[in-house]
Amino acid sequence: MVLLIHRHGYFGSDDCAIEESRVKEAGGKIMQPKQSIGEYGFMVLAQDTEGNMIGVHSQV
Repeated sequence: MVLLIHRHGYFGSDDCAIEESRVKEAGGKIMQPKQSIGEYGFMVLAQDTEGNMIGVHSQV
């Protein structure tokens, strides 16, 4: 049996759509495009070139 554990951190930004485009340019993958999280703003989930998950949060 193989158990895969994925850890990720969240980072704040002025606009997560800008960071989303930077991930693509750097060779990463967007796992969840910019989406609203209601009154809490917006978030993007991405995977870097080594398979690490990254969350980016912004208010706009």
